[in-house]
Amino acid sequence: MSGRIFKVRSQTESRGGRKNGAGSGEWGVGSEKWGVGSGEWRIGKGKKELLCPIPHSPFPIPYSLFAFFALFAFFASSSHSAPTAKSTTPGGLPDIYVAPKGSPDGKGTPERPLDLATVLSPRSPARPGATIWLRGGVYRGAFTSYLSGSAQSPITLRQYPGERATIDGAGTPAPPLTINGGYAIYQGFEVINSSPDRVHERPTGVNVLGHHVKLINLVVHDNGIGIGFWAPAIDSEIYGCVIHRNGWQGPAPDRGHGHGVYGQNAEGMKRIVNNIIFDQYGYGIHNYTQAGELKGFHIEGNIIFDNGSISTPNDAGFPNILVGGYRPAERITITNNYTYYPDRIFATNVWLNYSAKNNQDVTLDGNYIAGGNSPLMMSEWLRARCVNNTLTGFERLVGIIMPSGVSTSAYVWDNNTYYTNTSTSASPFALTSQGKLATYPFTDWSRHTGYDRNSRLIRTATGRPTGLKITVLLNQYEAGRANIVVYNWDLKDHVEVDVSGALRNGDRFEIRNARDFYGQPVLSGVYSGAPLILPMSASQPAQEFGAFVLMKRVDRDN
Repeated sequence: MSGRIFKVRSQTESRGGRKNGAGSGEWGVGSEKWGVGSGEWRIGKGKKELLCPIPHSPFPIPYSLFAFFALFAFFASSSHSAPTAKSTTPGGLPDIYVAPKGSPDGKGTPERPLDLATVLSPRSPARPGATIWLRGGVYRGAFTSYLSGSAQSPITLRQYPGERATIDGAGTPAPPLTINGGYAIYQGFEVINSSPDRVHERPTGVNVLGHHVKLINLVVHDNGIGIGFWAPAIDSEIYGCVIHRNGWQGPAPDRGHGHGVYGQNAEGMKRIVNNIIFDQYGYGIHNYTQAGELKGFHIEGNIIFDNGSISTPNDAGFPNILVGGYRPAERITITNNYTYYPDRIFATNVWLNYSAKNNQDVTLDGNYIAGGNSPLMMSEWLRARCVNNTLTGFERLVGIIMPSGVSTSAYVWDNNTYYTNTSTSASPFALTSQGKLATYPFTDWSRHTGYDRNSRLIRTATGRPTGLKITVLLNQYEAGRANIVVYNWDLKDHVEVDVSGALRNGDRFEIRNARDFYGQPVLSGVYSGAPLILPMSASQPAQEFGAFVLMKRVDRDN
């Protein structure tokens, strides 16, 4: 594949498992879109109040003139007040402010903020539709949220514009943030465990047990599991988050432990969309159970790479995506995701199943699965649809184990593109059917199975594609924000990126490397409408790949 490919895609859209116990959960594809954008200044109750009774007078006063002087006096009186974020609350509810040095006796105002524990507690003053602003600073300890909004009016807890709010669970055995309640949005802040101890088990960063919860644009790192997405979290969503370096190293000869997202589900649809997930000690997405359920996951638009790379041994075979366990899975959709391993990493990139039989149905559509000795392994699915995917690998490209009594005609498998190197086995496709394993060259694979009649196999010296593949994934909850994934197969020092779908002329912007999210931007400026020139020479894990976050810069006084 040569040339440059630019694609802009806009996404609209139980403590479980192993040591944690059983569970499941999720969030609806067609559910209402909760507004989390900017609102407007209000003149009235809950803000600065402007009362303008027209006095009785024998001299008629034009109302427009009176209003002019009244408004002049109003804005003059407020010229020295602290900057206030624009409200996003419907129905005129006042915003609530929280600060690291806030008090349980605070009023929730910028001048007298509340503490975080109080605002999340059952006695929180937040009502459906409220917005809670986390002021910058570090909130130390373990916090449990009981925020409960409604389907039409969720409660929003979000970082104050232009500031960095961090929940740090170091020194506590509990997760930094446990979420109960329901119909609540958690947006924009950081959740970490800053303890340097990486040889003992660490608590999960965000434990989601509440229903209809949205985690939006969080940065979750250096915890045990990044996000526990458990059964009670019915119809919930993880969106736009940066999730990295979670887990710990077991003592030799043990492996690394801890995953980016650990999910289980029984009811509704859980959504894992538009996240950047990398460098865990274990798996990237780990939807697994022993005694719970794996029913209903929509996994879309995620950039997932190099998971397992920081554990020992670093070729322990941790997939970027696992869906499977000891109970059969069903209603699984994996679409338009972007995965990566550097060359010669021995790992299965996407692994569908663990040991259960009679998994029901799975769809893989439009994914770009790059790297690993085996890009895709799947077993024991009664129905599968695998179309429009690109897969690169250096040993086996595809491995399928069919359930007993199920023929290959139960699967739809076509319009895929495969890359491998010229020294790879001439038979990189494996099929186990009726208990018998056979490997095939591409043409025999297609003839024997009926699959890939309109697909391509391309052999190159490196086993990699050529040219560029760049995708800009717009953020549906934050204007001017997008994730950018670059496959720089020709190892260019700089690449051009079209962000016209995300920015307008005159917008101030910055681009952050996902691996150094809070470091200096790799690029910043004022958008002119021309493609941005993105440096790649220092990209990690390799110059051939990069994951970035484009953000529109916000002034605190706006």
